[in-house]
Amino acid sequence: MKNILIICLVLSFFSCKEKITIVTPENKGPIETFAAGELSKYLTKIYPAYEFPVGLRAGGGRTIYLNVTDGPPGIPDNDEGYLIKSEGDNAYILSKGKTGLIYGVYGILEKLGCGFFLSDEMLPDQQKTFDFSAWNLTNSPLVKERFVFNWHNFISGCTGWDKKEWLEWIDRSQKMGYNTIMVHTYHNNPMHTYEFKGLRKEVGYICTSAKGRDWGNIPINDVRRLPGGEIFTSPEFGSEIAMVPDDQRVDMAQKTMSGVFSHALQRGMKVNFSFDVDMPLSFLKNTMIQNISEEDKFYISKADIWIPRPDKTGGYEFYKSQLDGLFSAYPMLTDITFFRRSRSFFKEARLTEMPVKWQDEYNGFFQRYPYLKDLNQRELIGSFIMSKLVRGYQQILKDMGKVDINLATGCWNHDFVVPTAAFLPGDIKLMPIDWNVRKNRSMMEDAAILSGFSTPECKKRVIPFLWAHHDDGEYVGRPYKPTGDLYEKIKQGDCAGFGVFHWMNRPLDLYFKNMIRQVWDGSKNETFDGTCRFMAKHYFGTETLANYFNEWVSNAPIFGRATHVNFFYRPWKECTFNFESAISGCNKRIRILNTANTSNMTSKQKDYLGYFKALEQFIIDFSNTQPHLLKAEEYLDENKLDSARMELKAGNPRQCVRAFSRLSQIAKKEKGEMAYTYSFATKYIPDYLASEQRARISPFRINIDSLIYEDMAQGNVHKTYHIDPAGEFWECLGEKELGAPIVNLSVKPGLKDHLKPFAEIFQRGAKVDSVISIPVRPIMEAPGFEKSKVVWKGKYKLKILVSPGNEEEVSFNMNVNGKISPLVAKGRDIVSTVIEQKGTGPLLLRIGPTEKDLIICGIILEPI
Repeated sequence: MKNILIICLVLSFFSCKEKITIVTPENKGPIETFAAGELSKYLTKIYPAYEFPVGLRAGGGRTIYLNVTDGPPGIPDNDEGYLIKSEGDNAYILSKGKTGLIYGVYGILEKLGCGFFLSDEMLPDQQKTFDFSAWNLTNSPLVKERFVFNWHNFISGCTGWDKKEWLEWIDRSQKMGYNTIMVHTYHNNPMHTYEFKGLRKEVGYICTSAKGRDWGNIPINDVRRLPGGEIFTSPEFGSEIAMVPDDQRVDMAQKTMSGVFSHALQRGMKVNFSFDVDMPLSFLKNTMIQNISEEDKFYISKADIWIPRPDKTGGYEFYKSQLDGLFSAYPMLTDITFFRRSRSFFKEARLTEMPVKWQDEYNGFFQRYPYLKDLNQRELIGSFIMSKLVRGYQQILKDMGKVDINLATGCWNHDFVVPTAAFLPGDIKLMPIDWNVRKNRSMMEDAAILSGFSTPECKKRVIPFLWAHHDDGEYVGRPYKPTGDLYEKIKQGDCAGFGVFHWMNRPLDLYFKNMIRQVWDGSKNETFDGTCRFMAKHYFGTETLANYFNEWVSNAPIFGRATHVNFFYRPWKECTFNFESAISGCNKRIRILNTANTSNMTSKQKDYLGYFKALEQFIIDFSNTQPHLLKAEEYLDENKLDSARMELKAGNPRQCVRAFSRLSQIAKKEKGEMAYTYSFATKYIPDYLASEQRARISPFRINIDSLIYEDMAQGNVHKTYHIDPAGEFWECLGEKELGAPIVNLSVKPGLKDHLKPFAEIFQRGAKVDSVISIPVRPIMEAPGFEKSKVVWKGKYKLKILVSPGNEEEVSFNMNVNGKISPLVAKGRDIVSTVIEQKGTGPLLLRIGPTEKDLIICGIILEPI
């Protein structure tokens, strides 16, 4: 026993790891503690043969000191800058501010081989020996405001995130060098609620795959039935915030986001909550706003909307209730931004409709700022009304004792900046969104716009928000190419900083990394090629593959949208790039990736090599299908049915969805890409199927169901799909579409064999109390495609899925465009008849009346 003890002691002695102590100040706070913990965690991963304990004093060996100090010489004069130096057995991470220690930790970790990106992070190979040879570094941000902005509207963005994804987003944003997170909500979002005069603000849904209709979100019954649906584990996909009972959605959303915002503050980041000021007024006009006296509001006749006045008691109390609700949920907020739409109804107001006091104030600005006379009158009025509301919010915050809250106002264009700067005090920032980048007219590339930003009233106030990708038609494929010489352009506009606007995280890493590196002194105005080399080294283990990233972002297509029910918008000529060139480019880039020497790659780097190959394959699959859909639509407009059919049979939209689905699982499960698999599938497959229906290739399928409607949803389109076990898409119609009550049915075991494939359709139906009208139409409309809504002329077999009350025989009439046919339903069954569509156009089925109960569960219309 004694010998065993001696052996254990000897082994313990020889296996002891050297301890390199990380020392924090005695008066440390949570930020210094966090910085030291991060340094210890990552150094332990890189140097597993050592230990890196955190303490208040040195342990007798090599030591790393973290300290906030005004010296020594060379330390950046910036609370976020840092100086890292080594002297003998000691190293120092020094900054004039606490958050500078955090950026210093991530700065030295990147120098030691870590790579921090928006969607992932890369660690170097484990090292056997630790030394301080690389610990000489200084860096500081060149601009104060550095935002990452995720808009709360698409399930493929933060709408679909669990708390885990939110925290990762915050962590990785800071690791890259950003310092503020920004989150926007629409009026119907449960994240922000308030009460005014006994009325509680109505809330809608945070979208999932089964509910919520914001921006063309299409609810479906089971995501697992989509092509590639094996990536999903349950019928409904969405965030944990959204997948709770309706009566818990407000509490769950606010509790979760309170924790998210607190996490950011604990890391020394700022939290900016933004919401629209104009849009809620159009949705609340018949509730809260009607309870405000007319003396305390004014009327915009063209928009038919009343605007509460913040300088009157009723309006003041209304706007204060919004802020009361916001701070009740999120007392930790540091910043608030008030947005308005670029086409806001504020711009519809006539000068004479504004209060007389406001008119006088408005006219007074022309005396002080004569250049306003040269600006667009509608924009001036819209900006003035917005400024009055923002100043009202500012006064309310002052009265609440919250004078330390940073305020800003923003809009979807840059035109508002110059007039708003004149109308608002200089401590309120101005945030133009670079919407026109999708038209190749980025404000950062326009010297005249930047010159406007640098005028005396605007300078040091403007924070331009730049898009990594665009929801209105350039959403997938690749990111935008980052703005070159970004810091020089920020200086040219005398801007306060910049922000990046996005929804998905991947594959946008190159954009985020290049943009942030350009505004830190150590990598000022870093070239795009320089960031490509940096990213290639981390993602593929070698800078030689930087040419892949250069070629990819410069020449790969970026396409598709998230803001509408359709995947592409015909009038804007979206998704009409040169498909042969796209395929050729993809194959060229795949050949570049195939030159990679994988023997020296880590398993994660091999995964990312596979990821980018899969991304290129997705573009190939889409480029092999989309031209057939576009050509088929041309033929349909020309009444060339046979040619349209040939084109449609050559494409494979389901393969496109499967390719994107696989992409979301490579290297890591990326929730945004998983969500866009659902979104892409419910936009593109029905778009293609609708043309097949017009061309008389595929049947029309209608499922009559109980539907959730959400009139408060922004960008609402009333579409719902049922996907049956065979993967076929049915359009769902409910009480609003049919004007008939929807009833639940009991589908008992023992359903007839020929009915079993339709068991789900027989679950519910419309009760025929009188004549009901069922519109038969292509499953998806296509704005800009002339024959988007038609049923083509010809004969069809009509199948009506019926469920008579008490299984009785019921007689009823079927009226098809004026032609009446008597039919008989004998128990739960499919009643069939042949109809003829005499001309290409709308098709309306009228069913009834009946003397006995009859339930219509579904319709199938098959071309003969």
